Amino acid sequence: MLRQRQPPLRDPGYLAWLRKQRCACCKQAPPCDAAHLRATSFVYGKAGGIGMKPDDRWALPLKHNHHMAQHAHGNELEWWAKQGVENPFDLCITYYKRYLLTKGID
Repeated sequence: MLRQRQPPLRDPGYLAWLRKQRCACCKQAPPCDAAHLRATSFVYGKAGGIGMKPDDRWALPLKHNHHMAQHAHGNELEWWAKQGVENPFDLCITYYKRYLLTKGID
């Protein structure tokens, strides 16, 4: 049985919060871009598709030059590994949980 695709979660408040965080790559001070992780992971229940923007909870703060390098590299997970981030999915979850805590949501 096929499940109908749910519309992606959009959270402008989270994206605004991310832009005020330090870069997940180099730790430099904001401003940052809210860079969406487009890679797919069945372990984390993160589906993907060509031309589909992921849920906002799968975004990380990146300086603009790092954001552009992330897109230009091709293999996104390889790019993250070269930056010293072994699991960007876990990192996304950590940032989103921190954001929810600032909103008083556990």
